[in-house]
Amino acid sequence: PETSEDNRPSTELKNSETTASQTTLNEQPTESTSNQTETTKAPTNTTVANKKAPAQLKDIKGTTQLRAVSASQPTAVAAGGTNVNDKVTASNMKITESYIEPNNSGNFYLKSNFNVNGTVKEGDYFTVKMPDTVNTFGDTRHSPDFREKITNQKGEVVALGEYDVANHTMTYTFTNVVNNLENVSGSFNLTQFMDRKVATDSQTYPLKYDIAGESLDTQIKVNYGQYYSEGDSNLKSMITSEDPKTGEYDQYIYVNPLQKTANGTVVRVQGFQVDPTKSNGQVKPDTTQIKILKVADGQPLNSSFGVNDSEYEDVTKQFNIVYRDNNLADIYFGNLNGQRYIVKVTSKENLDSKEDLNLRAIMATQNRYGQYNYITWDNDIVKSSSGGTADGNEASYQLGDKVWNDVNKNGIQDQGETGIADVKVTLKDLDGNILDTTYTNTNGKYIFDNLKNGNYQVGFETPEGYAASPSNQGNDALDSDGPTNVQAVISDGNNLTIDQGFYQTETPTHNVGDKVWEDLNKDGIQDQNEPGIANVKVTLKDADGNVVDTRTTDDKGNYLFEKVKEGEYTIEFETP
Repeated sequence: PETSEDNRPSTELKNSETTASQTTLNEQPTESTSNQTETTKAPTNTTVANKKAPAQLKDIKGTTQLRAVSASQPTAVAAGGTNVNDKVTASNMKITESYIEPNNSGNFYLKSNFNVNGTVKEGDYFTVKMPDTVNTFGDTRHSPDFREKITNQKGEVVALGEYDVANHTMTYTFTNVVNNLENVSGSFNLTQFMDRKVATDSQTYPLKYDIAGESLDTQIKVNYGQYYSEGDSNLKSMITSEDPKTGEYDQYIYVNPLQKTANGTVVRVQGFQVDPTKSNGQVKPDTTQIKILKVADGQPLNSSFGVNDSEYEDVTKQFNIVYRDNNLADIYFGNLNGQRYIVKVTSKENLDSKEDLNLRAIMATQNRYGQYNYITWDNDIVKSSSGGTADGNEASYQLGDKVWNDVNKNGIQDQGETGIADVKVTLKDLDGNILDTTYTNTNGKYIFDNLKNGNYQVGFETPEGYAASPSNQGNDALDSDGPTNVQAVISDGNNLTIDQGFYQTETPTHNVGDKVWEDLNKDGIQDQNEPGIANVKVTLKDADGNVVDTRTTDDKGNYLFEKVKEGEYTIEFETP
């Protein structure tokens, strides 16, 4: 019902009729991101600073605090990465506050250091799981396009954080900056806000975090504040949602939460606080929708302002709402008799304005003497941002593989062909400067460690008795590449494809042999008709006395060693 002309304040309800002493904003120190544009407002959480005003007027100034949202475009990252929680170690995990007042600029930060063991690549990611009672965007209408940034000292983006609203999880995905780094280490500060629709009341909330598999168990005491009144006038308001892209916002106003008689009630909704030119808020019939919800007897009214509209009866049509020309509207409630209401104001910021969003709600009630008591509640925007830094060492890699005995001389590592040990391998730069030398192990393997990206040359010393196999006869993993000045490239990874085959060279061979005979006249000369001696053992030895081969004379006393390599030998005859 609408109050009569004699039982309500003048329709102008000028603020100048009763001078309000403006309170100072009770803000906690916050950070704001750069890249804010004049038309992109900082999302924030609703806060209230309480100070009593002069008689007949109570002026309560509140602010809405949201996370500051960057207007820049997100940086693309590669798809198909791997969860590297097992490579990431979190340390020095903590929250920055033990007590907050969310309706009075209250928020906190989750802080942590992190270290990556070894290397990761673009698209790899680690996760930060948060409790259901908090989120990272406060009263912002969360945009899936927004990414938190972890940057290095050069300002390059090392990782981008994407928040999953449903699962309360931040996923940090590494960019291509890490592709040439190893042992990346850094830290992050994540703004934490109480989720108004989950953490609905003032109490101590347990907080359990999981950062890449490391746990942090802590708690936070939350105080949403109290209600104030001047006479029967009592209300409280919060900006609970703001879209940094479109400028759309929601403001909730609790009318008569203390359930007073509240005769002749008028609630004024303003798109500004004192000076209409100092706010980009709009209260106009073409941009603003005002909804009035009835709170039933015994029905809870969340002190967090986490309102679910569907839980309340929509009674908007029962009341007269009058829009004024100067960016405000009056709602005529009449006598409330203890009834509580919620006013929801949905509107849009003037994106052509350079001012911030500053709103005011005023409640006027008439006392038994016909005088009006007023209470005002102001809402502003406070910015708070997340951030992080990280860097790593330039990655180092390995170069190497195998030297093998290429028995069939085809330049390919075939099954059964073994490695050659103790072959000298030399690593050079492109100018021919020697960087390192090594020798193959018993399996023919060699390796050069701690190499940076770049171009190199590899040389293989030909072992004695061998010759180099033909080069580049197959794929890089199995063919022979050298033996000298083999070009090798390291590009963001190990290069274990530089192989070399050698085969044993052939030396001239000869047949060695003759005859064992019976020297009848004992003159040491094979005379005619002196017969051979059969079955005599003959032994061939090398210069070191090692047995090379043995033979037995035939029935005519003849013996023969075939294909004996050139060299010095001794031949021994066993006396029959």
